[in-house]
Amino acid sequence: MSGCGRSRAPSDSTFAAISRNLEEHSALGRIDFETRRMTIRTISISLATEDISRSVKFYVEELGFVCLLKLEEFARVRSGAADIMLVSPNAHREWRGPQLTGAIYLGVDNVDELWERLKDRARIVYPIATMDYGVREFGLLDDSGYQLSLAQPVAG
Repeated sequence: MSGCGRSRAPSDSTFAAISRNLEEHSALGRIDFETRRMTIRTISISLATEDISRSVKFYVEELGFVCLLKLEEFARVRSGAADIMLVSPNAHREWRGPQLTGAIYLGVDNVDELWERLKDRARIVYPIATMDYGVREFGLLDDSGYQLSLAQPVAG
């Protein structure tokens, strides 16, 4: 898998590795204790998946993400400002598949090229179209069943 290195088995230091990775690759929100205001610098999505390796492969090979960290039960992929954490389902709850009620909206700069590459390889939710609100987009399901909408602003 591109850029991810070897998978490592979870250990007592798994949390420490994840924490270090988050610190290295993002400026997380911090609280200004004088004003009590929080400044959010980034937002990351955490998606549960039954197969971390398969999900990393999908995001890296199909969508061009870079793998920043891969452990047995956690991985982190990024493309531009899009940061996605892939996690194993919670061991204390029954896994029922994706529980997202909306879509993950990814702004891209090559939507037509992505459509041509993915239309026959991915599970398409809706075909590419230019929307009334000024974007050209299409929807697909990732390997776990989460809906991704890939969109690009229309010039003009």
